Amino acid sequence: VALRSANQGVLAFVGDDPTSFVPFNLSVDGNLIDLSIETDVTIAESAPPTAEARYAIAVEIPDFGLPSEGEYEDVITVTVTAQ
Repeated sequence: VALRSANQGVLAFVGDDPTSFVPFNLSVDGNLIDLSIETDVTIAESAPPTAEARYAIAVEIPDFGLPSEGEYEDVITVTVTAQ
């Protein structure tokens, strides 16, 4: 199981201000995941073939200042690969 952020771990402003963004922290099962890199971040290597795996995913926006008013977005891609 791997994760990837389209905006390297920030919510990007949707509109005319490319410098405005909102940082966020994403954790899986209580472990902070670094989405700032431009590649998949592996969160699980394998599971037994008959086991079901569940992951608690949490997103938190830390204190950081005042962004421009408007809409912000990021796309998190979850990739599950059979082994």
